[in-house]
Amino acid sequence: MRQNESRLQDKIARTEREAREAEKVRQRQVEAKAKGLTYQPTQSERELVVRTGRTGRAGG
Repeated sequence: MRQNESRLQDKIARTEREAREAEKVRQRQVEAKAKGLTYQPTQSERELVVRTGRTGRAGG
């Protein structure tokens, strides 16, 4: 039972970290748009945004 709890805590921490990183990527895009520039996220950033969904919460 302790292993399961530890595994869930790790998963929650990873999910929260990914959500914060995805939000940073989205913020960079908004800032670039406001300046009249474009920001092209890297492949890994695009995957992260897709994985976390548009609300900043982890999907799935």
